[in-house]
Amino acid sequence: MIGTDGAWRWLVSIFVVLAVMSSGCSALDGLFREDCPVPDATATGGKSGGATGPGVGLNKPDLFIQYLGNASGGRDNAAHQEAAHKKVTRAMAEKAIADASDIGAPYLRVSATGFAPSAFQRPGDLDLWRNDPAAYWCLFDEMMNDLSSEDMKIVPVFVWNWTQFPAMTGETVPQMMGNPDSESYRLLEAYVTEFVRRYEDHPALYFYELTNELNLRADLDMVGRCRNDERGPAELCGPVGNFSTDQMIVFTSRLADHVRSLDTEHPVSSGFSMPRPYAEHLRREPEYSLSGPDFTPDSMTEFKDNLSDIHRQMDIISVHFYNRKGDNERFGIEGHANADLLDVVEQISVELDKELFVGEFGDVTPYVKDDKDALFTRNVLSKIAELKIPYSAPWVWEFYETSPYLTYDRRNTYFTLEPGRTDIVISKIKEANEALGAPTPSSESPDNTLPRVVITRPLEGAQMPCNPSIHVVASDNSGEVSKVALLIDGEVEATRKTQPYRFGLESAQMGFGGQRITAKAYDRSGNVGQYTVTAISGRSILDPIFKGC
Repeated sequence: MIGTDGAWRWLVSIFVVLAVMSSGCSALDGLFREDCPVPDATATGGKSGGATGPGVGLNKPDLFIQYLGNASGGRDNAAHQEAAHKKVTRAMAEKAIADASDIGAPYLRVSATGFAPSAFQRPGDLDLWRNDPAAYWCLFDEMMNDLSSEDMKIVPVFVWNWTQFPAMTGETVPQMMGNPDSESYRLLEAYVTEFVRRYEDHPALYFYELTNELNLRADLDMVGRCRNDERGPAELCGPVGNFSTDQMIVFTSRLADHVRSLDTEHPVSSGFSMPRPYAEHLRREPEYSLSGPDFTPDSMTEFKDNLSDIHRQMDIISVHFYNRKGDNERFGIEGHANADLLDVVEQISVELDKELFVGEFGDVTPYVKDDKDALFTRNVLSKIAELKIPYSAPWVWEFYETSPYLTYDRRNTYFTLEPGRTDIVISKIKEANEALGAPTPSSESPDNTLPRVVITRPLEGAQMPCNPSIHVVASDNSGEVSKVALLIDGEVEATRKTQPYRFGLESAQMGFGGQRITAKAYDRSGNVGQYTVTAISGRSILDPIFKGC
């Protein structure tokens, strides 16, 4: 159950929303802080005029939690490091938006609600919204306006983590999905109401998405699987529950209807993945049933029936498409890098008179971190261009999940796309967007744009170990950084010409005490961008066991 203070805050937010709706004002006008400008409903950037038609976007699920400072391990930081961490993740978020705009990606798919918590009585990404909604929406306004200034749009996802809202209220997923009067569903509905009322007229809003791959959890024994999973803590099982495909359809239909009751102009997507190869058989005999599970592969007709049923109340059909365990090899389609299943899905979308969103896709075994050719991803992009699929987004853009200086370190990040690391795939994204007729960024002549650069390790004010490693990310609107130089107190200590920009230094190069560390990024036109932090070199002399380096 939600605590007394939390319940009171929730009721207050509901009363505010109802009062605003009944007054005919823009939602939450009274919650704006004086130092937070009203979201700009008219501003556009000017590079390409903004995304208005078909195009290949990008997945950037952590974008807003970078603005919050919760991304890349931020929730685990000591209190004295919070501001320094947020400074870095905010800079990385702004860099990610600009980099995406530079390659002509018209929109980003973003988790509007973040991810945490996944267990009861744990901190989460919506804590600021519940405790200080004015500050929360002020920060979200900044992100939306940053997107708009780069002619970028957003596809906001409301339920990225299926257990988030139940975990916030002490309930389970089936309670949220099955009971519209449950605290978790009402909390979700309150958030969606505030979001839609605030941004329905914002130029950065593209369309809404409800969930992230919720259909992949339907009809499975998620409770049993969680309890038997020794990799995660048992507390994660608290909000987990089993649900059927039909229960999911009722839930997503209700939520879609609520969104459309607030905004009739922007379409709604499900956020679902490609149905499992046995989705309809499992629907009839779930894993948690006495007779189940039935993992018999579905026929083409059953595949179509499932895709049609789960998108009954959706404007846009969503599929996520990977070549994991042969998921792309069905109905006689063969080949690990074969993307022809999209022909089938696109034809179904035409028959249902709905648009199609290939909301995620990427190479599995090998991942792009190991094979930069990424043949499956390139074949998907070619198929998207051939079929004129209106919406698509590869997984995943500049994703540093566990820390600001580490990527390719866990499975979600094995797909990370970033200038200087995955230029082959980026060039194919550009080609696909050109084929789709998406607006392309205009080149600047002469080029006066400074490269973007961020020192991601150490944080401002951090105590560095002996022989520290300095980590930097950098990019340029031209697509190429010619070099990155590292300076200590104004003296160049090292340079790198290629990603990753990591500098291993000896303590003798660092001196002792406070050090000004500057990274300078250079482009081919001679422009120089720089980023500086001050950190402490060596162990503090106040340490009783200090022995130097």
